[in-house]
Amino acid sequence: MTVLKNYAVIRVYRNPIPTTDIIIEYNDGIKEGIVLVERRNPPYGFAIPGGFAEQGISLEDNAQKEAREETGLDVILENPEHPLCVHSDPKRDPRAHMLSVTYKAKGHGTLKAGDDAKNAGLYSVNEVVHLIRRGQIAFDHDRALMKYFQEKGLYTPRDFIKVGVIGRFKPLHNGGKVLLETLCEQAEHVIIGIGSINKYNVRNPFTADESREMIHETLRPKYDNFSFVYVPDFAHMPEHSDGKRWAHEITKQFGSLDGFFSGDAYVTELLKEHYQIIQPQDIIAQDRRVKIRASQVRLEMALHDGHWKEHVPKAVLQYLEQKHIVERFQKQFGLATISLLQYKPSLGESESLEQEKFYTLKT
Repeated sequence: MTVLKNYAVIRVYRNPIPTTDIIIEYNDGIKEGIVLVERRNPPYGFAIPGGFAEQGISLEDNAQKEAREETGLDVILENPEHPLCVHSDPKRDPRAHMLSVTYKAKGHGTLKAGDDAKNAGLYSVNEVVHLIRRGQIAFDHDRALMKYFQEKGLYTPRDFIKVGVIGRFKPLHNGGKVLLETLCEQAEHVIIGIGSINKYNVRNPFTADESREMIHETLRPKYDNFSFVYVPDFAHMPEHSDGKRWAHEITKQFGSLDGFFSGDAYVTELLKEHYQIIQPQDIIAQDRRVKIRASQVRLEMALHDGHWKEHVPKAVLQYLEQKHIVERFQKQFGLATISLLQYKPSLGESESLEQEKFYTLKT
């Protein structure tokens, strides 16, 4: 946009906001590791020290200033003319489009929290990796930390740092179990989106919390590198039936990712402009794939066909039976499910893009 002021042309731009971040190696005489701060303000979590670039100060000096303000340490930058990395994904910070320049440094002095840091602490490589896997690192600082570890030969990251997946999980079946387990094995952290949380109907006969518990009970014995987000469905609103509002909600909640897993044509169509889409054949070995759909499981439940029990993980079966959820489903949605799914798709049949739109709008 261009405006005139006192006959001078002033051009107004909407640019990313520059910031500096810094990975500080520190030894307090007892322990050696990396300095992280726990943020006092949102977005909460652990982060490498940093802050907004200030006018009149070079980025290198700004990084040192921010480190001193947040940790109390004086730092010496390692190769300041060549930062560790620059990250500029518009989704990396939920507040605005931030551009981060990350440096490496050695810290000297006494470590203490300051400025907007709630706490400042010293963490080993294993402790940092644990925080990354638990999804407790703010922004995309997990990506910078993994790059640092890899360059130093301290740790070899998995195939992905952070990936996303979304489903209604009504219920979680054996195919979904294999998918989520594979993602947990190949990514440092997996964000699992529970979809259609604002709907309780024939296609969504289990609540979002129940879907979450099915997943949690299934993965918990082996994995802890996953977290959940809840995503509402907007397709019932005419002004949002094109899916763009839903896609915006996804990018807002999931943030910056290495990839988004989806074998669904409709989801792929909506998100392919925002994320690299990972297809089932990209990550799941042929001999591990399970062809089953949640709609088929619900149909067998509705028909009082005990075969549905063979299609869900043991933990899901126990959860549904202990909570008497199957009986509730049969009473509330049994006949409607039989009516809706009377075409009885095969176990591995996928809904077309047109079918997905139709059932989303109708229910």
